[in-house]
Amino acid sequence: MFAKSCAVRFAIDSATMSGQSLKPQFDGSSMIAAASTSKLVEIGVTEEHLGSVACPSGSLVVVDFGLMGGWSRKVATSVTKLLARGGGTSSALDDGNLIALPGLPREPLEVVGVRIGNGRWANLWRHVELKLGSTPVAKVEELGEVYVERARLMFADPSVLDAWQHEDTLDGLADIAFWGRDKELVAKASGATRLDDGEWGFADLPLDAAKAKYAELEELVARNDWFVRAEPREHDHHYLLLKAAKASPLAVGELELRGARLLGLLLPHGDGAFPVQRCRDAHGALVGVRVVLGTDDALATLDAVND
Repeated sequence: MFAKSCAVRFAIDSATMSGQSLKPQFDGSSMIAAASTSKLVEIGVTEEHLGSVACPSGSLVVVDFGLMGGWSRKVATSVTKLLARGGGTSSALDDGNLIALPGLPREPLEVVGVRIGNGRWANLWRHVELKLGSTPVAKVEELGEVYVERARLMFADPSVLDAWQHEDTLDGLADIAFWGRDKELVAKASGATRLDDGEWGFADLPLDAAKAKYAELEELVARNDWFVRAEPREHDHHYLLLKAAKASPLAVGELELRGARLLGLLLPHGDGAFPVQRCRDAHGALVGVRVVLGTDDALATLDAVND
């Protein structure tokens, strides 16, 4: 668990996302920090295909996949009990929570997004929804709020998450990435190259070599009094899903795990507590699970940190 053993000893910035300042300039695609939720804004109607989710167990969790290092037997037991009661919110996850829901179809299900469509944040998702039926939504039921701490979100089958590897390399390899004020100086001095996501660093290093490179960068930065942040990225399931999402123009990635298909999203909305809803049609049938992202408070916070 190389990443966990690396206390950040470099000078660091205050960003919560790699390479992002606390007050970035939003260009419609960059990720930013900070959001909160309360009053829901009006629901849009134009749906865009984002991907699909397969839950062979018929159950679903909605969770920030950046927090999956906190998944444990205790969390799994909590989720099992919650599902037996019809679903809801579990706070058993370290540093966050999750929403669990039973009674889903076991075949692959489409995930769609609806954009805000107007104003400064027109290109952001108003909501994302796991589609369980084709009939129109007539009413919604609040399941709770999912806490997002790493500006990312995942729809997943909880029955396979014991197999999730977080900060334990799957192939014996790791990347080292760094960013910050003096990144260009560090890159030139260390021979770093651009990684797939645009950060400076070193890709596909054997784990021992990655540890040595991290120590080398630490010494280089300290000797020159440079200001950067470095991050070890072991090739675990979090890395794979994050890499897939970063490579997508919609910032959405999929991951196969023990016969299930997980879907992860990167949220330009940043961090906060986002409402999760059961969607029902006029006859009471369950037709969707929706996460509301574009609330009035979330957009107000975006305005505040980007002015």
